[in-house]
Amino acid sequence: MHINWDFVRAHVMGQFRALRDFHHYSEAQLQEGHHTLRSEIASRGVSVPPNSSEQEVQGILSEHWAEIDQCDWQYGVTFSRLLRYAIVVLCFTLIESNLTRIAREIASRRSCNCSLSGKHAKTLVAEFQKTWTSAGLVWWDDHRWKQVDELRELRHCLVHRHGVPKDDPAEEPNLRQLLQRDAGVRLLSTTDNMVDPDDVGAVVIEHCFCESIIKDLTALVREVFDRAGCFGPEFPVVK
Repeated sequence: MHINWDFVRAHVMGQFRALRDFHHYSEAQLQEGHHTLRSEIASRGVSVPPNSSEQEVQGILSEHWAEIDQCDWQYGVTFSRLLRYAIVVLCFTLIESNLTRIAREIASRRSCNCSLSGKHAKTLVAEFQKTWTSAGLVWWDDHRWKQVDELRELRHCLVHRHGVPKDDPAEEPNLRQLLQRDAGVRLLSTTDNMVDPDDVGAVVIEHCFCESIIKDLTALVREVFDRAGCFGPEFPVVK
C-alpha cells in the first residue's frame, strides 16, 4: 500500500479552510448573540409605576428603546465591523505568507535559484509571477490576481487608517476600483442606519465580501498547486 499526500499543500489549504470555517462560525455567533440579547431586553417589557405622569411614562419608554437601539448598534455596527475587518486582515496574511512559502517550495523542488523574499507586500503578485516564470512555468491571466492587489490595499487601509481611504485616489487605485464595484465593500455615508458621524467615509465590509474573497483566493491557491506540477494531492490518496 502506498499513500500519496503532499504535506505542504495539505497544511496550506487547511489554513484557508480554517479561515472559512472561522468566518462562518463567527458570523453565526454574531447573529445569535444579537438575537438573544434583543429578545432578552424585549421579554423584560416595560414596568411603569402606578400614577406615573405622561412625561415619566415617555421617559421610561425612551430608556427601553434606547437599550434596544444600543444592542442593535453594538452587534449590527460595532461587532460586525470588528469581525469583518479582522477577517480581511487574516485573509491577506494567509495569501501573502503562503504565496511566499509556495514560491520557496517551487524553487526547492524544481532546483532553481528563485524565491520570494516575503518583504514586499506591495509587489507580491509581481514577485510571485517572476518566481513562477523563472522556474520555467507558464504564467496565466486571472482576475483573482487582481483581487490579491485589491485585498492588499484594503488590508493596508484597515490596519493603518482604521478603514479611511487616502484623500488621493491615485495612491490606492486598486482599493478605489474595489469600492466602485458592487462587491460588498463601500464607504459609510450619512444615510446609513445608526451611523456615527465620526465614522462617515470609512470602509464598510459586508458578510458577502468576506465569504467571496475567502472562496476565490482559496481556489486561486489550489490552482497554483495544480499548475506548479511539483506538488502532490491535497488529501491522502491510497494506492
